[in-house]
Amino acid sequence: MIGNNRAQARRVAVVGATGAIGTQLVELIFERELNFGALELFASSTDDAPSVEGAGSVYRVQRLENLQVLAEFELIFLAVPTKVASEIAAACASSILIDLSGACQDRPGAAFVAPGFTARQRLLELRASGRTFLTPHPVALAAAASLHGLGVERGLVSAVAMLGASSLGRQSAHQSISQSAAVLNAELDLADHETQLAFNLLLSPQSSRLTGAVRRQVTELVGQAPELAMQFVQVPVPHGAALSLCVPHRFCAVDWRERLRSAPGVLLQEDEPAELIDAVNQDAVIVSVAEEKSARLIWCVFDNLRLAALCALWTAENVLVADQAAI
Repeated sequence: MIGNNRAQARRVAVVGATGAIGTQLVELIFERELNFGALELFASSTDDAPSVEGAGSVYRVQRLENLQVLAEFELIFLAVPTKVASEIAAACASSILIDLSGACQDRPGAAFVAPGFTARQRLLELRASGRTFLTPHPVALAAAASLHGLGVERGLVSAVAMLGASSLGRQSAHQSISQSAAVLNAELDLADHETQLAFNLLLSPQSSRLTGAVRRQVTELVGQAPELAMQFVQVPVPHGAALSLCVPHRFCAVDWRERLRSAPGVLLQEDEPAELIDAVNQDAVIVSVAEEKSARLIWCVFDNLRLAALCALWTAENVLVADQAAI
């Protein structure tokens, strides 16, 4: 454990620090200099990353064997599968939880929050009445930002979300890369239970669950939202995500272009549509609009891991500021 003497003594834990989102979250904690008193990192396995460098120091990643050790932390990031997140939430009732898994959505007092949608004052009010904050799925955040920017509040909008392998976790991203190399060398040999991610396109095995979750989260973020008819597709890239929306002209605000230009977290690209690689390591959802006879076709590319981690970190920054102001 390494302390940060710039802050009040707030103990912060990241659970899932070696996973796909957890790794990005830890990087951003150091990059944006989160104001903590002490930081500890936990993972279910420490084989791949026994330590992490940040702010000129080395942080040891600890194997999480006993959930009770987390109860002493004031703030905990949950970047783990839903089952583990639920168990941690039950064991840490007095801690502030920032849940990136969606496991705590039915917990009393839990609230979805996101920059650009949740006013800081509203977040402070939520902090006064609850201890659990939920971050939206990156696709929900991209959809909400785009639809809100267009002024779309009703009607039927069709959407296809395209997710890279990292959406399934760090291991899947590595698997995608290794499979690609094997295919190019004519050496790919899959076991019966394995799915080919390289040079393949398939409906996400979680498509139905994700569609329901994204619909709810978009409504939670923007209030009044159109009906979304969605599909989730796994695409043969290790990292990043894209969202394609088809919005009938009559549902868009007259000043939609100006609204998109000023929408928080949105970068409107008005010349050539952005490529997926353009969004990697970028904070914004990059949006392009093509006009057809009866509809506008919206193309969004974004760094799904960074977007999720930024949302969680923004929440932590504001919660810690509120707590320090109350001391």
